[in-house]
Amino acid sequence: MSRIDRIITLLRELESLPDPTPEAGIEAWRERIDRIDRIVLELLNERSRSANAIGHVKQQLGLPIYVPEREHQVLDGMLQHNQGPLTMPPCGDCLSASSMKPVRLSAVDIRTDPLMRIP
Repeated sequence: MSRIDRIITLLRELESLPDPTPEAGIEAWRERIDRIDRIVLELLNERSRSANAIGHVKQQLGLPIYVPEREHQVLDGMLQHNQGPLTMPPCGDCLSASSMKPVRLSAVDIRTDPLMRIP
């Protein structure tokens, strides 16, 4: 199963579950959050792999790894599509922390961290 297929499977499993009822208690909601967290982690890892691949191409072409203008474009696009309930600026801080720091680190990661190398 590919990584994307695994993410799709996790999403379908989550979609098939009914929202917990108030009677189900806090544990049912925590289980749902744990499933969502796993999906978010899978997506962030997939994004990081893609960012590292871009870093390899940039390195081969002699281009700068980190481009602040691109960070702003990505963040603006993500914030534009935000449907809540996260609000700005906490949403922006969350997106920036989870999405752009791996890109900033990719200049180091792709050269030194064997776990981050593209197969």
